[in-house]
Parts: sequence; C-alpha cells; structure tokens
Amino acid sequence: MLAWFKFSILFQMMAIGLIGLIPVYWREVAGFSQADIGYINAVSFTVAILSPILFGQLGRTVSIQIPIRLAFWSFSLGSLILIWIKTPIAAVLFYSLIRSSMWGFMTLVPAGVLRLLKGQVATQYGQYRRFGSMGFLGDLLGIGYVSDLVGTEIIFPVMALAALLAGGPFLFKIEIAPNKESSSNYKQLLFRSDFRTFLFFSIVISISFGISFVYLPIRMHEMHSSPRLSANLIYLRSDPGVTRVLR
Repeated sequence: MLAWFKFSILFQMMAIGLIGLIPVYWREVAGFSQADIGYINAVSFTVAILSPILFGQLGRTVSIQIPIRLAFWSFSLGSLILIWIKTPIAAVLFYSLIRSSMWGFMTLVPAGVLRLLKGQVATQYGQYRRFGSMGFLGDLLGIGYVSDLVGTEIIFPVMALAALLAGGPFLFKIEIAPNKESSSNYKQLLFRSDFRTFLFFSIVISISFGISFVYLPIRMHEMHSSPRLSANLIYLRSDPGVTRVLR
C-alpha cells in the first residue's frame, strides 16, 4: 500500500508545484494588477486556514477516503475552471477552492501514511516526502519549458490531471482504517506553550510563502523573464526536499 501512497505524493506535488505559476498567468494573460493578485491571495489564504480543521473534522465523522477524494476532485475542478476566469472576484472564489482542497489532502493523506510506518518513522516519512519532491522538480521544470512554447494556460489542465491521478489510488487501491483512538480537543492544544510557539512560526513561514510563490514570479514577469525562468526559481527557493533529491 505504501507504494500507492508514493504514487499519489508524486502527482500531489506536481499539482502543488504549478500553483506558483498561476500569478504569472494572471499578469500575462488575464491582465490582473499586482493589487488584484495580492487581494486574491490574501482572501484565499484566509479561507484556506480553516481547511485543515474542516477536513480533520470530516475525517472523524465519515470514512477518511471520502474527504480525501473530495479534496482531489475539488482541486481538479477548480484548476480547470480557473483557465476561464478573467475577473479578480471570480478568481478569489476558485483559487480559494484550490487552496482549501490542497490543505485538505495535505492534511489527511499523511495521516494514512504515518499509520503504515513502523519504526524510524521520521526517516521513512522523509523518504516518502522526497519521492514527492521528484514530482515537484520534474513538473515545474518541464511545464516551465512547455509554457514558453504553448502559453501558461497549459498549467491548468496539467494541475487538474495531476490531482486526478493523485486521487486515483484512494478510489481503487488505498483504504485507510478509521482511527478509533480518542483524541484531544483542538482548544486544548492552545494551552501548550510548545504548540503556541510552533503555531506562531508556522504563521510567519506561511506568510513568507507569498514572497516566493506570488510576488517573485510577478516581479520576474515585469522584468520580461519567461515562465521557464520563473519555474526554475520557484523550485529552487521553495522545496527543501528537492535539494536532497539532487544530491
């Protein structure tokens, strides 16, 4: 079953990697201003903050495969619709859907992986995660080159297809047993000082993602760089697992 999880993470990271090229499309094709793109990202990131809690709660009440499939299907649908969006208001809606769906499967799928691992969990999970980094690396570089030839619109059907392939094993091959162990209430975590510290720095890091994934590609576009160059820089700055794969 772990092999199917690795198959899924490969395509998950392919889909996620291309999100960083969407601002280039908005500037290049849709003609959005920097203010528009900042507004879209601010609202969508705010909406997506609640996504892990929502999907985590769903995972407690229904079979965990259902919210995982829902997350992949929503991501795929939102990706296809975004190619037709030409107004910032509509972009907010479907970009929020993509961001929320992404955090849905990135929250629930690792829970299934961790239940399979026995001993040296950190090492084994790191190997699993680095396998996904190969998808992140190959997809960004490949689509970066292809988008120079056919246009940045290509990122949306590729994102949709990658999400469907990533979700495929959860239809036919992977079944995650329900967790019957009792768990603490979310509010109880806030009383732990180590969790509050972790939460604070997670927020700081998440805010900084906008620099690499949003404003840096826009700035490069304004300096007349190609999508290929933007893709190269995104993968070099964003995913630490990629560097480990390349070593």
